[in-house]
Amino acid sequence: MRVFRRASYTDYTAATAQPVTDDHELPYKPVDHWPYAGLTRAARIEAVPQVTIAKLLVRAANGRLETHAVVENHSARDFEGRLTLDPGHGSGARPTVVAARIAARSAGVVRVSLQVPDAPRWSPASPHTLTARATLTAGRASGARVDTLSTVYGMRELTIADAQLRLNGKPLFLKGLNWHEETAAHGRAMTPAEYDRELGHVTAVGANFIRNCVYNRHPYVYDWADEHGVLVMDDIDTMWLNTAQERLQTECYGLARALALTMAWNQHNYPSVILWGLQNESEIDANGAPVYRAWLADLRRP
Repeated sequence: MRVFRRASYTDYTAATAQPVTDDHELPYKPVDHWPYAGLTRAARIEAVPQVTIAKLLVRAANGRLETHAVVENHSARDFEGRLTLDPGHGSGARPTVVAARIAARSAGVVRVSLQVPDAPRWSPASPHTLTARATLTAGRASGARVDTLSTVYGMRELTIADAQLRLNGKPLFLKGLNWHEETAAHGRAMTPAEYDRELGHVTAVGANFIRNCVYNRHPYVYDWADEHGVLVMDDIDTMWLNTAQERLQTECYGLARALALTMAWNQHNYPSVILWGLQNESEIDANGAPVYRAWLADLRRP
């Protein structure tokens, strides 16, 4: 693992220190919040089998659960087996079994769609969640278990109608705030108790919405939001760019595009996440719209 962050200024001790800028980096110049460096969160190495369920992407709306299991086959042989999806206790549905065939040295997506008639809706007033579990087995019949992966999800419908944002068919009024992930004691390397205390201010003032301004948060935050019924706008480090810089970051160099796709990949299943922030206070001219349309096309992919 390698961690790198350039200096923000040429000389911190000089009276006329000059900012260090680079259009290929994000942010491309010094920012107006504390730019922590190093490993501020826990890191782990996970051992997985040669054929593994790398990701379970779910969408739950209108009484239906749509699941895409991303299966990686790192072996030299084609894999043929079955994937069993259990939509979880309280969903009103039984486990569903589908075929799973993944070529050697490749990855594939196994799709499962089923009705979950008893799944309760998730909302700030009633933040109900369920747990879906995918199990991969070898062979056409009941073979040996190869891998298993679970994810928490929530049933909810987010729509726009009559110029109103609606959740589960009802108008949604957002009462929210921006926040930075830090404390005086530990900076951005916060403990669960510190997260509980900081995020507790959100519900204490009667808010139902937070914006993760200009960078993604620790997974604990999204779990907390799911459990406490707080809506989330997730965000990335693309800030203060002009159209030329945006194009460099999306169409050529691609760092902003990678951040956006990573954000959607990591936070896709959380029912609390309702908005994606793609840029902050940028100077976009009349030619900037195609840049964002390209991002949105990627983010809409399952």
